[in-house]
Amino acid sequence: MIAREEIRRRVHVPADMAGANGQPVITGRVNHAIELGRNRIIIVAGLFLLIFGAIAGRIVDLSLPGEVEFARDGGMHRALGTIPRAEITDRNGQVIATNLIVAALELDKREVPDVAAALDRIVNALPGFDRHRAERVINHSGRYAVIADRLSPWQQQQINELGIPGLRFQRQLERIYPSKELFSHVVGYTGDDYRGLSGVEKSYDDLLAAGEGPLRLSLDLRVQHALHDELRNSMAYFSAVAASGVVLDVRNGEVLGLVSLPDFDPNHVQDPDQKRYFNQVTSGLYELGSTFKIFTTGMTLDAGLAALDDIYDATDPIRVSRFWIRDYHPERRPLSVTEIFLHSSNIGSAKMAMQVGARGQREFLSRLGMFERLPIELPGAMVPPVPQPWGDAKTMTVAYGHGIAVSPLHLATGVASLVNGGRRVYPTILQRLADDDGLGERVISEATSLNLRRLLRLAVTSKDGTGSRADVPGYSVGGKTGTANKAAGGRYAKNAKLSSFVGIFPAEAPRYLVFVVLDEPQGRPETYNYATGGWTAAPAVGAVISRIAPILGVRPRFDDDPLQLAAMRGVE
Repeated sequence: MIAREEIRRRVHVPADMAGANGQPVITGRVNHAIELGRNRIIIVAGLFLLIFGAIAGRIVDLSLPGEVEFARDGGMHRALGTIPRAEITDRNGQVIATNLIVAALELDKREVPDVAAALDRIVNALPGFDRHRAERVINHSGRYAVIADRLSPWQQQQINELGIPGLRFQRQLERIYPSKELFSHVVGYTGDDYRGLSGVEKSYDDLLAAGEGPLRLSLDLRVQHALHDELRNSMAYFSAVAASGVVLDVRNGEVLGLVSLPDFDPNHVQDPDQKRYFNQVTSGLYELGSTFKIFTTGMTLDAGLAALDDIYDATDPIRVSRFWIRDYHPERRPLSVTEIFLHSSNIGSAKMAMQVGARGQREFLSRLGMFERLPIELPGAMVPPVPQPWGDAKTMTVAYGHGIAVSPLHLATGVASLVNGGRRVYPTILQRLADDDGLGERVISEATSLNLRRLLRLAVTSKDGTGSRADVPGYSVGGKTGTANKAAGGRYAKNAKLSSFVGIFPAEAPRYLVFVVLDEPQGRPETYNYATGGWTAAPAVGAVISRIAPILGVRPRFDDDPLQLAAMRGVE
């Protein structure tokens, strides 16, 4: 240990700072210097604490999902405000459209040393990275450009490991559709500005943007999946160019399923002018063939001009100007109203329509809403044109579904109005309130509605009927086939057909209707090369019903079918 004397010898203490015992004395000047140094240390320490506190706060903020940092101009999917768009659900609360905070890669042109080289390295780091798209975004944006979005944590790590200055992540609020293409033509999609551009997203844009929700639809995810699956299978099996279908509750007009194929994934919308973005069910207008015979038979019976056992001569074709009205499978004999329906006779239907007359026919179809925009909550729903001129020739061709073009939804709601007891159905894709049945004025009597149900059931069960392939054991399916040559350039194409089938179940007290249309199906050896509605669309309807009936709580019954027996006896 160094002795006190040695310390005194080594450290020179000025005389004015030495005390009585020779120890140093701290004067005011020295004390001020010490205090000043201490204060500086405290200030520096305080600054360090503030800086580290800010960093820690920012880390915590980034880890919380509640707030959203929106991308700068140039982003691909940006929200306009902090309010998340309301969710859209099916009738059971299953989410159809929701929001998700995702990471996007932003490039700062000023900070990135070499943009082309940076893109090269990103391509190697991210499989599937669209370099050409990124280059377009960079060329058409300002300083900042979002060049990739929806990055997974692994992808973010790959970008971080590149160590390229000027690349950073932006958190974005993205509209997500978990079911992908399943509801595409109903739910629609949003644009880069987070506003609705089609479907429900467009129809209820303001409501959804206000965050008020969820918006509950009438559709059922399970029914929609079954309809989509069977339409896709039928479209592939018969090599059809398109297919569409709808499932409707005939008691209140609720749409439980609506599919138009080809469809699209609303999560990745590209070139929305393509055919796959067209909703055939609500926006397409088609001549739907013999399904219109349901209307012809209904209006004739309801007008009291015929009974089920009344006879019309269907022996010979009818000449109209330079055209002939013929039967596809002619019986060449007089037919009763029941037989005209079962054999789908064009000749018999034309003669029934002539009894009603052009004016009566037009008024009847108008009562069913055939020439108006249906109150469906989807953009682009079409108004069918009124055929002009409407003389005798038009009256006869409209009787079997030619010379008049309507949407599949028009036909479905029209048939629903005839089989539910005779009250007009107004379709909706929103779930109705318990006290709202959605039904309108009476269009036919209950007695006429019952007779039509008998005929529809017989068309499926009778050996002479055209809809036997739609039958489902235990579920009492009724229905009618339709086959029409497609009109093009003022004439009908011989080898291009629209084949359809409209089915109801249970036929004795209908609850649901299923309508399927196949566009240009091709015959197969198994169908003897036929591509008509009975061979193509009817099996699809039967397959849909067999899948959705148990889901919808319709119990099968295997006892005698009183409706079928009554129809066979011609009971009125």
